[in-house]
Amino acid sequence: MIGLTAHNQHLDADDMVLLGSPGLGFEIGKATDLNLPPDHVWASTAQNDSIRNVNDPESYNDPTNQAMDILGRDPADPRFGGRVFTSDPGAPGTGISLGSDEVHSQYWELRNESLRNVGKIIAGQPAS
Repeated sequence: MIGLTAHNQHLDADDMVLLGSPGLGFEIGKATDLNLPPDHVWASTAQNDSIRNVNDPESYNDPTNQAMDILGRDPADPRFGGRVFTSDPGAPGTGISLGSDEVHSQYWELRNESLRNVGKIIAGQPAS
């Protein structure tokens, strides 16, 4: 919702922070589509977050494939054009899964690097 709102309307916000995002909709191909300066669009996805299973990194290599990526491009991919910051990797998945569902809810845990970085962004400091 936030991606389409920023793209089609206007957000009265200084920055956008996206954690574990599956994408912002197929209409959003890059950070500049959000009507914010790209250096004010922040994203992070934990290495072992199962949400990575729905992202299609090939949508960057084949422009005709972008419309097939129904959830949209991964905003934590550097090719999206925003600012990527780190999160703790979380526990690896088991079996055929590329990640863990549990990791998807750990961004806000007290000692997680993502929470520390969100705090830096709110304070106007650079995230790492």
